Amino acid sequence: MANSYAQQIQQTCPKTNQPFTFDVWLIVDTTERPDLLKKLRDETLHTIISPYTGDELGEVVAPLLIFQPDNQPPLLFSPAQETTQEQNQQVVANLVQQLQQLLGERWQDAWIAKGLAGVERPMLSIILSNDPEAALTQRTEDLNAILQELDQLSRNIRDLPRRAELCRQALRLLPGETNEKLWAMLHDELGVALAQISTVNKAENLEQAIANFQQALTVRTQSAMPVEWATTMMNLANAYTNRIHGDKAENLEQAISAYQQAL
Repeated sequence: MANSYAQQIQQTCPKTNQPFTFDVWLIVDTTERPDLLKKLRDETLHTIISPYTGDELGEVVAPLLIFQPDNQPPLLFSPAQETTQEQNQQVVANLVQQLQQLLGERWQDAWIAKGLAGVERPMLSIILSNDPEAALTQRTEDLNAILQELDQLSRNIRDLPRRAELCRQALRLLPGETNEKLWAMLHDELGVALAQISTVNKAENLEQAIANFQQALTVRTQSAMPVEWATTMMNLANAYTNRIHGDKAENLEQAISAYQQAL
């Protein structure tokens, strides 16, 4: 029986309007599936690609349990983004139980005797690389290049899609605990770009923008960073003012509250 485990989700290619299934891997045995290990190192394991056009359609946010029997530690857990500690504890308990069932008599309690090593998703590819030090150096260089291009781009409408993409790339490379202020700034910048991009996905962009502003506010607190906090509260208020989903009156109440707090 295979040790790696995935759940299938249904997707539709936007260009061909054809349905397809996508494997969301939740448990990966790196010895059993070197192909999945390669995707982990390339950070493409959960990237949805249309089988009809080859286009990237986004990324699934999913928790991941890594089983590497030939390395230490043998088990690594990488939580999904924007989840609470309680949610992560429940998810990892379920995944460990699933792996126990898959391994049967090969399971060893010693693997979790001291708890599981938790790894933020941006650091996972580095830890699993053949040369972590070199991978970390390359990650830093890539991040600096992205930030430099972002700094040089204007905030004109034509540059907004590129600004959004650069922010996403930077956030994939930057664990939140490494540089909280930069992490929060990137979430705020991404939210501003998404809220101002005029596309057919305007409603979804605004929902993502609101989520990004809320993420930024976990770091940009009123006590610690009052100016940045007020700026992000204003951006959040603007997003609620223009929000398409939800009840219009409730959205406006949310906007008024955020404006009042920013004042």
